[in-house]
Amino acid sequence: MAIILQNQTLELQLVELSKQLKVKADDLLERFLKESLLKESKKNSLKYTKLDPKLYMKKLDDEVDEENLTNPFSDVQDSVKYAKELREKSWR
Repeated sequence: MAIILQNQTLELQLVELSKQLKVKADDLLERFLKESLLKESKKNSLKYTKLDPKLYMKKLDDEVDEENLTNPFSDVQDSVKYAKELREKSWR
């Protein structure tokens, strides 16, 4: 495919850059187009509308019965020893 540049200054800049990079102008232009198209596709890949968190908030009105609360760690006397035992058991 042949690309004809209408802008002479753009064409001269492309030729100068290709000389500096020691690459063909066609290859440089092709690489630039690929990179710009990939960036554009990645930028536009996820489009979604942001939700208003105020619409989905709700207050938790769970009443806590202090008399029926239980402590699952009531049998733990030494927290360091208990944590060490948990770590040892998790690796087996």
